[in-house]
Amino acid sequence: MTALVTATVLRWEVKGEPAAVHFVNSTPIKMVVGDGASSADVTPVIAEYILKAKESDQKKLLEAARDGLLQVTEMSRVPLTKPAVPPKL
Repeated sequence: MTALVTATVLRWEVKGEPAAVHFVNSTPIKMVVGDGASSADVTPVIAEYILKAKESDQKKLLEAARDGLLQVTEMSRVPLTKPAVPPKL
């Protein structure tokens, strides 16, 4: 079922010596997902976050996602019901 998904993406990075993980920022995301996404699937949320970023930052964000440094929190899913087709006048 089509749904409205809201979530917050947290971005982390590794810095310092010895290496430690530090918080960078948080970004709210709202999007509509289709029938194929499950309620627990964060992949569309992370993809939307990366696609909305500046093109010059997208490679770095993909690497952060690969390394587990993008975290999705506060995710909620509200099912949407499509309106009926209006009658022709």
